[in-house]
Amino acid sequence: MKNLLTIFAAFVLLIGAMFISGDTRNVSAQTGSDLISLLPASDAVATINLKRLLSDAVPQLMSSQPAQLAKLNAKIDAVKAKTGIDLRQFEQAAVGINFKQIRAGTIEAEPVLVIRGNIKTAELLAVGKIAAGGKFRQEQIGGKTVTIFSLPETVKETTKQTGHHDAMIEKAMDKIMSGEFAVYAVDTNTLAAGKLPQVRSMLLDKTAKNHVAADLTELVKRNPNAVTSFAGNVPAGLAASFDMDDDQIGRMINSLRQMFGSIDMNDGTASMLLAARTSQEPQAQEIEESLLGLQMLGKGLLSSRSDDKSQVLTRILENLKITRNTSEVQLQANVSNSDINKLVTVPASAPTPAATSNPQSDE
Repeated sequence: MKNLLTIFAAFVLLIGAMFISGDTRNVSAQTGSDLISLLPASDAVATINLKRLLSDAVPQLMSSQPAQLAKLNAKIDAVKAKTGIDLRQFEQAAVGINFKQIRAGTIEAEPVLVIRGNIKTAELLAVGKIAAGGKFRQEQIGGKTVTIFSLPETVKETTKQTGHHDAMIEKAMDKIMSGEFAVYAVDTNTLAAGKLPQVRSMLLDKTAKNHVAADLTELVKRNPNAVTSFAGNVPAGLAASFDMDDDQIGRMINSLRQMFGSIDMNDGTASMLLAARTSQEPQAQEIEESLLGLQMLGKGLLSSRSDDKSQVLTRILENLKITRNTSEVQLQANVSNSDINKLVTVPASAPTPAATSNPQSDE
């Protein structure tokens, strides 16, 4: 959790390097789907209600782990005390992703982020430049001043300074955000960030074609107040990435044309929707039948197990609704907060001999 928060904090500091000081009006009435119009043409889009994520969803998900929740809140408070940046002031975010096939069976994602919130922008500007360690440059593109830097290098520097290091996260950051990363201010409380070619395209190509397609926007807006909603076109040849091209699962994956869904948290219950569209109705029927078969098989395998997690999984499978409307298949599930806690709770580690023999060692 500390490492993930460090990455998030470093990213926030970096995008603050281009944030213009000034208006910090309240934007909580707006939704992440409002930000989709700012994204360039994308193969997939997602919206995140950052305010609800931190104030509602995370506390519910961690309600059975109060000590871990307290540590997370303390870390957020520490970032605020040290930098003046309150991560809770970020309200909404929208992400656009384009899929690029770099070679047969290998697909690379190219994301663009738009983020909005009630933020003290002058402080973000100063702290962001410090976080970048002077390793950034600026360009004028399409009438906007764009700051360009290497996010992985700055993340490594931040983790080095804080003492929190995670090689796996750094490797992922290198892959996702390799090359030049660019940030610019859309307005006084909204930032856009992404790889330089995508940002350049956003600013230079103002044609109607360089906007998120209406069908993807409509799918995301089906649940505009959810903690997160997403929709995307499935990349051609996706099954080849998993070496499944010639089997039944591979054929079903290759029949997918679009996927969309949402996750929400209300009154102690998580509501999840995952839907898929195929090009032809028989393909959707095959997927529906396969999912119903897997649901039955899963319940049978779990029926003889009495541990808590197996019982939770059994309840989820029993309540899972699998439906089809012509070429669209939907999976819907409502999971109680108590069941989620049973799935995510990590048993406390046993004390080490040194800790047992010297209980005062931390004092």
